[in-house]
Amino acid sequence: MTKMTIDGNTAASHVAYAFSEVAAIYPITPSSPMAESADEWATQGRLNMWGQKLRIAEMQSEGGAAGAVHGSLSAGALTTTYTASQGLLLMIPNMYKISGELLPMVMPVSARAIAQHLRRPSGRHGVQTNGLRHDRRLLRAGSHGSRPRRASVYPSRTRALHQLL
Repeated sequence: MTKMTIDGNTAASHVAYAFSEVAAIYPITPSSPMAESADEWATQGRLNMWGQKLRIAEMQSEGGAAGAVHGSLSAGALTTTYTASQGLLLMIPNMYKISGELLPMVMPVSARAIAQHLRRPSGRHGVQTNGLRHDRRLLRAGSHGSRPRRASVYPSRTRALHQLL
């Protein structure tokens, strides 16, 4: 057995390729390497775990890829697509149909980073408040009455965390 070092896109593509019969692709950064790997392997004649070559259909849009996945799944083929976080949003209508029909699929999704405002409990887009006072209010808001609840604390500054502890 040969060992090699690969990146996450190649690893995800390897697994999706092994478990799929059809791939509807629309290469979009940062998920392009996954679709390109699958396309290259299919061209080289690589077989999936059932001894079949993956059938690749390159689409003109994310919505088209999602529609092709839905149609292929409905016909009974195990199907995959590769997308980025932005493309995933364009696939939501078809994803509702796919999940509602209980159709199995593999969909590796790549993303560059999580937006900062999504990690903040208040949802303010990086707006700084009175750091420590605000963080203590969050800590106090985590429990009420005689029943303490688990509190999530996101200090604005590292030194504020030590002052809270």
